[in-house]
Amino acid sequence: QVVVDCYLPAVEKYNFQVVDLQGKVVAQRSWDNTFIGQQDIDLPLDQLSAGVYFLKIASASAIATHKMVKISP
Repeated sequence: QVVVDCYLPAVEKYNFQVVDLQGKVVAQRSWDNTFIGQQDIDLPLDQLSAGVYFLKIASASAIATHKMVKISP
């Protein structure tokens, strides 16, 4: 499991997607009960292989994409 530390600027629904290099969504989570400020979002990524992925965070007002690297334990 991975904990994503992020700042949510508005109270709205957020969708979190983890996408592999081929563009396939390999994990996702929606979060309706948000509040403004710093948040810790748990994403279940234990089943993913080591490699490069992109985390896409989307709401009605904005989209952000971040590169992440999962390394072997």
